[in-house]
Amino acid sequence: MLKCGLKKEGVLRDALKDNSGITDCLIYSILRREYFESDN
Repeated sequence: MLKCGLKKEGVLRDALKDNSGITDCLIYSILRREYFESDN
């Protein structure tokens, strides 16, 4: 995610339930202007 230019915004602790148990959910985002200004 970071390699694509996204930035980590936060963590939702104990947000998801899957086969391994209750897990955290990481939130990433990018602004429109950052996306179009990037060299990627």
